[in-house]
Amino acid sequence: MDSTATLESQIELLTDVYNRVQMLRQVPPILLRPPVSFEPFTAQTIRGEFQRVKEVGDLIRSDPTQEALNRARKSHETDTTGLDSNPRRENRKRRRGPSPESPQPYVSVDQGRTSLFPPSATEAEVLTANTLGEYVKSFNRSNGDCRLHIWARTKGQTMGPQPKMMRFTIPNILKAYIGLVYTGSRPTVLTIIPFGPREKKAPHSQSDYSVYQQLSQQLAKMLQTEGNVSLPIVMSLLCSYRGLFIDACKSCGRVVSSEGYTPPVVRVWRGEWEARHGSCF
Repeated sequence: MDSTATLESQIELLTDVYNRVQMLRQVPPILLRPPVSFEPFTAQTIRGEFQRVKEVGDLIRSDPTQEALNRARKSHETDTTGLDSNPRRENRKRRRGPSPESPQPYVSVDQGRTSLFPPSATEAEVLTANTLGEYVKSFNRSNGDCRLHIWARTKGQTMGPQPKMMRFTIPNILKAYIGLVYTGSRPTVLTIIPFGPREKKAPHSQSDYSVYQQLSQQLAKMLQTEGNVSLPIVMSLLCSYRGLFIDACKSCGRVVSSEGYTPPVVRVWRGEWEARHGSCF
């Protein structure tokens, strides 16, 4: 390999090291939330963050990186023209884009990044409080065993112009209460509380079973991260739980996890809903 190619590879290596160190400076959002918010995922996330630190440390101590750092140090000692001794302070002062005289390293976009939810469908864009009843009828006609209803505390209770609670059921799998909030006349989903199919619980309580507790935490995490999720998109997500107890995890290939002994309650959108265990996500 000639010296030019070697120099280019060392520049790429140091750029990668720099970017990974900068990522370590960012506090994971889950650590800023209350400890009880997403307990099943917190320990795994913390272990993952420490693993990232170890990997970056190993990369910095590796022979190629040390060789590149030595070469950069010697180059700096030979010619310091135009180099600032405190680049972090300089970066805080200069917020404008890079000029042609000071090119910045290219950072590729991760093409494999996943979305929490599928793109909005036409029905999601036009759904309003006035068309909610018709949407429920259409959904029940076209989704087989998945059923959706406007929920009221007592039979015959007046729903009002903007229903606040829906009930979703998959026979022998789960039932879920869906809390709605309105922006103008358009409803979006605020909460999803799942229960076992035969549990008789109030919509604002919690299931007695760990699998539904974990599912509740996962759904809350998705809603909190995304925000303003439409009801039709949430229906797409909930219908994917038809195979909650038979779908295998896309990562490990198991139905029941080896750690928590629970089915894959996480759903990831990659053109279709894929099942994951919390420990595999």
